[in-house]
Amino acid sequence: MLGRNVENIDMKIRFGYSFERIALAFESLLRYTDVLADIVDEKSIEELKSLVVADKFNLDDSEYKSRILYLINHLVLV
Repeated sequence: MLGRNVENIDMKIRFGYSFERIALAFESLLRYTDVLADIVDEKSIEELKSLVVADKFNLDDSEYKSRILYLINHLVLV
């Protein structure tokens, strides 16, 4: 389920979904990161929490979008 949630958020970000839809998907992801904390990069989670907020949300900013995508896709430790 963690992988499915990562993929879900990735797609929503890439296709420019609204903040509300992405925030909802992020909340779902956080439920799994709490349970699977030993395979998740905690620094990435904390940075994502600071970026997925209404005042900073701007998918038109390519640096912002790239950073979120990078963090989402490097969230799971291998």
